[in-house]
Amino acid sequence: MKKFYFLALGLFSFGTVGMSQVSDGGFESGAGGDWTEASTNFGTPICDEATCGTGGGPCVPNTGTFYCWFGGAPAVEEGSVEQSVYVDNGTTAQLTLMVKVAAPGMGLVDDRLEVLVDGSVQYTITSHDSVEYADYKMVTIDMSAYADGSNHTIRVAGYQSTTNNFNILADDVLLTVDGGVTSLFEFETGENEVIIYPNPANEIMNLQFRNVEGQVNVAITDITGKLISNEVVGASFGHVYEYSTEGLAEGSYVVTVTQNGKVLRTEKVMVVK
Repeated sequence: MKKFYFLALGLFSFGTVGMSQVSDGGFESGAGGDWTEASTNFGTPICDEATCGTGGGPCVPNTGTFYCWFGGAPAVEEGSVEQSVYVDNGTTAQLTLMVKVAAPGMGLVDDRLEVLVDGSVQYTITSHDSVEYADYKMVTIDMSAYADGSNHTIRVAGYQSTTNNFNILADDVLLTVDGGVTSLFEFETGENEVIIYPNPANEIMNLQFRNVEGQVNVAITDITGKLISNEVVGASFGHVYEYSTEGLAEGSYVVTVTQNGKVLRTEKVMVVK
């Protein structure tokens, strides 16, 4: 069960975004950030350990500090986050997010998470899917029909239909159009100089440079701290550096990007093959 806080939050409006972008896809701005938030019992589903606890251990983020925790109330609960996103013209588009069913409750089909675009349900996970989603797993949704150069509302909503706890978590929302990243995982630096995607990575890990010019150092270590790779890369605004994961085994790695001794980005990346 979540720690029981009621947050007095208003609703936030979003104007047209100048490029395809899900702002703060990793929810690292916390409550009151770039998402419109709602919750029957808590005011917001956006959580960190200090605010919500961990539900005895399983309710934790996929990456970063913050994530969305739907359910977890001693009452019927409905929570949601949504955002208006400008989607570029393109042939193909995908929305991905990481989802975990931390506790299935009574196994009722009405205990569920839905992903909606413009009010239309695109994907549903219920407590019946608790085995498949016992740990964080990527959900991929075809957004190609919405790649039309206009705004669309992305909504992630969770429902607990009884007083019996159902806990489902969501983190790391990412939108791509024609294979190019168009959203931000985390906001670990004020100007978000480097974006690392996809996460989890399969064959390629991409580093997109935003407010960076010149040479940068890209270091990759395993979870024990052992240095796996250390490369000097030329960076310029908008440039994407492709790192092949062929030589990496499945598992967790830490990618650290520095320039002249300043850390521009540190992120844990999963490699899945």
